[in-house]
Amino acid sequence: MEQIFYQNQQTFVLRTKKSERPQAVFTVFNINHKQYKIGIGAKCYPHQWNNGKIHSNSQLDRYNNTILESKIIESKSNYDKMINYLCMQSVITDYDDIVSMYFKYVC
Repeated sequence: MEQIFYQNQQTFVLRTKKSERPQAVFTVFNINHKQYKIGIGAKCYPHQWNNGKIHSNSQLDRYNNTILESKIIESKSNYDKMINYLCMQSVITDYDDIVSMYFKYVC
């Protein structure tokens, strides 16, 4: 039986923080000492992003950030399901399929 090492930590980062335009939000996690960075399908202005916390000033910003927050919650749920799946498997042969496993739980 093979051991699986993962940090039970999922973080969310912007593609770049030094832009005036909305930037893609990524989830980042480590499994077996390999880092995975996957886009969650949402964007945010860098000036509204503060280490994973979203700040909005106008009604439109609040609407857009509500969508972003729902994507983050969905991504956390997908991550938990993927980790549970990995823990239930007795042998995992290919860690390259972790990204496809993650997206399997999106549907």
